[in-house]
Amino acid sequence: MMFDRKSLDLRKWSLRDERGLTTTVTIFNVKLGVPVAEGTFTIDYAANREYNTSTKSR
Repeated sequence: MMFDRKSLDLRKWSLRDERGLTTTVTIFNVKLGVPVAEGTFTIDYAANREYNTSTKSR
């Protein structure tokens, strides 16, 4: 994990999935006070579970 030196905000992190693949997430050009539509960050867990189940069985 990497944090902003001044604000200590989390800026970057990495995670490894069950196949050993690494995904790195970086946050930059942050704009505060911008409206975000409801549901923008909602995860459809049922659809995700169904997708992951069907792709693993291939």
